[in-house]
Amino acid sequence: MTEDIENKEDAQRVYEVGYLLLPSIPEERLSESVDAVKKMIADASGTIISQGDPQFRNLSYEMVKTIGTRNEKFRTAYFGWIKFETDAENIIPLQEKLRMTDAILRFLLIKTVREDTLSSFARAEEIEAESPDEDGSVSDIDTDTDATAPDEELDKSIDELVA
Repeated sequence: MTEDIENKEDAQRVYEVGYLLLPSIPEERLSESVDAVKKMIADASGTIISQGDPQFRNLSYEMVKTIGTRNEKFRTAYFGWIKFETDAENIIPLQEKLRMTDAILRFLLIKTVREDTLSSFARAEEIEAESPDEDGSVSDIDTDTDATAPDEELDKSIDELVA
């Protein structure tokens, strides 16, 4: 019985899809394209864990996508991501659906871990947001635990430890 549970857990894997949506999509219709990607994941028996809403970005290089009979060139796009869980057997059909979606300029689908990991950029923002100590430094360690103990008590406890 426990083998069946372990096999079921092994079959479910966590994936993340990062996608670039065409910049020609009006902002008011952007949510429709994101909903379409979510529906593809749901159709692949996927359960969404977390997501990042698409944000307009400049691309590092020019990308080409064939739309109809023309090759269109893009230097900007909306970047978003979705982390989800599904069976490994559902990934290939999901990739094909994503590849055939006209609104997606490019995508990357990877296997990942369930835990949320912060990028170094996000961690740097967190550090900046922390309030500095009285001397201007920022520390995560709480040093106020026994700071009010009188010197005599401190000396006595040190003597007890040494003896």
